[in-house]
Amino acid sequence: MVALRCAGFNNVELEVAKELGIAVSRVPSYSPRAVAEHTVALILTLNRKTHRAYNRVRELNFSLSGLVGFDLYAKIAGIVGTGKIGRIAAQILKASLRKAYV
Repeated sequence: MVALRCAGFNNVELEVAKELGIAVSRVPSYSPRAVAEHTVALILTLNRKTHRAYNRVRELNFSLSGLVGFDLYAKIAGIVGTGKIGRIAAQILKASLRKAYV
């Protein structure tokens, strides 16, 4: 059996697998909201450099040098592709980037 961890299966020769008696399975779909939220999480990780900070802390280095990101407040986000995932990511970013008038 070939079990794919993706929704697509264009990288598997299905006819050859069938001839060889190999079953092929895949993920039928992913939650577009979960993927969009993960995208926003990655944006925040890159901006705030939490991946670098995590590695430094493991080495007992607590320096903030080179780890300061920037505020996303009032920034403009560009989305390439507005399928289900892109639209949801845009909605999440729109809400987080909107100016708050107090």
